Amino acid sequence: MQKESSWIILGILFIALGLGGQLNTVLLTAGLIFLISGLFMYKKYENRNAYSIIISSVLILMSFLTYLQLSDPNYTQNIIFNAVFFVLMAIVGIYVIYKFPKNWTL
Repeated sequence: MQKESSWIILGILFIALGLGGQLNTVLLTAGLIFLISGLFMYKKYENRNAYSIIISSVLILMSFLTYLQLSDPNYTQNIIFNAVFFVLMAIVGIYVIYKFPKNWTL
């Protein structure tokens, strides 16, 4: 199996897990980053500006959704756990924006 295909499958898996049951923005963010990176590798589309804008938009949108989710009084999951992992996911996303377009391999 090619590397691009495994990234796309991993992204779809994380998205499915993030949307299953109660919304989990950490898994959804990871899935979107994997899926977008896999699609860029699969299509061999090496436009750094487009990639950076798309991943940055995903991180901003998911930060907003995470804030809404964690500030909801009916939220039953562990707030600190999800908040810490979302911050770590955002840091990884920023690293991917910086590192991936340099040579288009991770």
